[in-house]
Amino acid sequence: MRKHVLFLAFLVFANMGNQIHAQVEGDVKISCENGDNGSYKFYCENRLYCSGVIEINFTRLENLKGVDDNPYKKDITGRGKRLLFTLLPIDPNQTTNFKYSYTYIRGCMKPNINPEFVYLLPIGTGKSTKANQLELVHIGKNPEPKDYYALSFKVNAGDTIYAARRGIVYLVKDTANLTGEGYTYSSKDNYIEIFHEDCSFGHYEVFDKSLVKEGQQVEAGDPMAIAGGEKYVSGAHVRFYVYYNFEQKYAIKNSDGTDVKNYWAYVPLVFYTQEEKAKMLTMNKEYTCEKPESIIIQEMSKRELKNWRKKKP
Repeated sequence: MRKHVLFLAFLVFANMGNQIHAQVEGDVKISCENGDNGSYKFYCENRLYCSGVIEINFTRLENLKGVDDNPYKKDITGRGKRLLFTLLPIDPNQTTNFKYSYTYIRGCMKPNINPEFVYLLPIGTGKSTKANQLELVHIGKNPEPKDYYALSFKVNAGDTIYAARRGIVYLVKDTANLTGEGYTYSSKDNYIEIFHEDCSFGHYEVFDKSLVKEGQQVEAGDPMAIAGGEKYVSGAHVRFYVYYNFEQKYAIKNSDGTDVKNYWAYVPLVFYTQEEKAKMLTMNKEYTCEKPESIIIQEMSKRELKNWRKKKP
């Protein structure tokens, strides 16, 4: 009996200089183990603090059954190892043979995005800021993402940066050390990414120190980082955007003849401020941060709300 296995490296995406960060090898692993009576059990091990979509493509599948669709595609939720499916021999007296590759991308096949969801400003209560929209800068030949929308908020160095929405801390990078001066942009700055309940990701960038760790639950309005950015021409600021998995195919092709795909879309954000309760921000207009309980608790269950109120100072 023969078995052929081929693994494909994880997909890499980047845009606007702000990279949408790809998985590194080992974060998500597909494995195949021998089962009873000539069967093969396929497992997925997710070591990330977010959901994702796994796609397994069989380029050879001889005398085996167990997957209805090829490629096999499934949402993976939660951390840990789980059984995906079992391949069974159709004729136990014949040789079986298979070959496959797999890809993984963060998010869900069908994100539940509400464009009217209201976010908090990522600054302290009573503090004021002005927002500017960041320009889209292409890296490589990636097509333009859907609904591109990313903001830069003016802050003071040393200010605390707060969560604009509840979620799980998915990624933290706080080891950056920009050695120059007068930056207009750097893709090497510190960042934090939060995985939201609707399968979107909140990206916070440019700070000196993280106050959270990967796997931590944060509520809207919780402190997350200490602002930096003094080495930029624009001064201290925090960049913020929300994106989600959205597969698009384009008319152009890759060099190998496959479709060019773009997997990301952005959310045009609505914020609660002292001046305007639930609207998109006007660029370069001053806004004051308010954090009403109704916005903080909007995604909490009754039990979570009860526990949260018990912990309030």
